[in-house]
Amino acid sequence: MKSIKRINILLIFLLLLSALIPLYADQFASETISSVFEYKNKIEPYNNYKQLLNNPKEIDSHITPKLINGVKLLDTLFDFHEILDIPITKLINILIDLEHEQNIFPRMIYTKDLNPEDSLWEAHLQDVKTQFSFGGLKQDYHYIFYKIPILNKDGSFLIKWNLYKSIDKKFNFIYGSWYLKEMVIDNKTYTYVRNYIHYELNNVPPYVILAMHLGGRQGSKNFFKALKKANN
Repeated sequence: MKSIKRINILLIFLLLLSALIPLYADQFASETISSVFEYKNKIEPYNNYKQLLNNPKEIDSHITPKLINGVKLLDTLFDFHEILDIPITKLINILIDLEHEQNIFPRMIYTKDLNPEDSLWEAHLQDVKTQFSFGGLKQDYHYIFYKIPILNKDGSFLIKWNLYKSIDKKFNFIYGSWYLKEMVIDNKTYTYVRNYIHYELNNVPPYVILAMHLGGRQGSKNFFKALKKANN
């Protein structure tokens, strides 16, 4: 009888332990993935939305070099919007396909969905490599995004991200988002598209700062061109 009791107690202990392990795993995951985001989840007021048809416009931007404890930093923000004659569903399908973004967006040379078995509508980690070139000089960046897609009740779409890990330690933070919403102009339905990105680079070479001033805003406009090209 005593041996049976011991076996029963052992079985109960093992069952309790197996139930607790996922809880501890989830707790660890929540501690390693930041819940802090910066994003834009609305249509920005504009005097004449017709001017945004196939014409990306700047909402806000800054390129701010900093020197902190002898370390050169670059705080950069770009916020642009445009109206595209492309169905919102087609654009959403492009933006949630994290495995193939290197085929869409400029400067991306490698992307990999690290949770390919999960639904595209769940949060995902995305491995990304980008390359920035200026006058024959190149800078490579390797990082992992944490991305969350959201379909809002009003039919609009948001995908937001933060920096899960900077593999090469070149980024201190990255925040960003794509926001899409249908908009009717002259009885025709278009898609309003807003792209927001805010990041801080660490130990920045001087030529990168110069290149960002000369071409950073155009780089943001090129994201919209890439979306239109991907739809063709």
